[in-house]
Amino acid sequence: MGNYMDNTYLAIDGVIVSYSGSDDVLTVPSRLIQMDIVRIGDGSFMDSRMSKVIISDGIKEIGKNAFSKCCNLKEVVIPASVTTVCSNAFTNDLPKLDSIFIDRYPLQAQQYLTLKRSAIRINSNKYLTTNYAGLSLINNVMNSTSARPAQFIPGNISRLFSTRDMTAVDPEAECFNISFGLSGGDGKTVEFSSVLADKADHSDPDTEAKHDELLKKDAIPGNMMTAILIFDESNLLVDAGHYYVNAEIRIGYHFWQSFLPIIHAGKQYYLYRRNYLRGDDKYKYSRVDVAILDDSGSVVKNKDEALDVYGKYKILSIL
Repeated sequence: MGNYMDNTYLAIDGVIVSYSGSDDVLTVPSRLIQMDIVRIGDGSFMDSRMSKVIISDGIKEIGKNAFSKCCNLKEVVIPASVTTVCSNAFTNDLPKLDSIFIDRYPLQAQQYLTLKRSAIRINSNKYLTTNYAGLSLINNVMNSTSARPAQFIPGNISRLFSTRDMTAVDPEAECFNISFGLSGGDGKTVEFSSVLADKADHSDPDTEAKHDELLKKDAIPGNMMTAILIFDESNLLVDAGHYYVNAEIRIGYHFWQSFLPIIHAGKQYYLYRRNYLRGDDKYKYSRVDVAILDDSGSVVKNKDEALDVYGKYKILSIL
């Protein structure tokens, strides 16, 4: 097929070997002059500065470490023509990457029905699921990232948060409202002042009780970056027995909030906790005790008071 070279690309025999451009939003072409591009080569976009990558339809493979060390990369769009995503294509120093979209992902009728039955509706068109069985490209993409596929979405919660920032006490976190008729992805910030509105938001009691017993026996695991699948039916296409949906693989720290009421010295308090999804078989989630709140939802700023309340909780949790 020959070679192609300009100020931006070097391609050999249908494979992009290197990129030297400076686009913020980059569309990776599937054709360069007379050459059809079928593969993004290993490490070909490493250290590039774009914030968004759109891979053109017709490209079939994304090579190893193709987008490693792209420190500004936040969003990737992959066409359904891609059949192979090699290891570490989207790992290594990608601190901002939170979404990988797959346009018009084809599903057989039974796959579509199984996926929809297992999903949680987050608005009139979008669904959230951890059921990836048989979805080869979805699994392929997830395994090429630094995240582990989440295996569990708890029952009886109304909001699931997604963030890439674990360093802030109140991280900027996108909120998915898990209920028909509510708009998902409203970008709400997790704030102490408003969390008591969700004080009834908790996981299934049986699941939580069993998991708590596991946590008591073993060291509480650290938080883990996970990937969840969101699919969108707003532009659903049905053709020749196949359903074509837009899929999003969301990468980040995914958590729900829970509140444990504590009575201390005749006053009502709450232990505010975040429960982070995990991607391993042993632990369904890990828990972080964030703060002691008073009955209005405000953080107890007196450290001695907060420690006294927390100490009572710890004593009760051992009994």
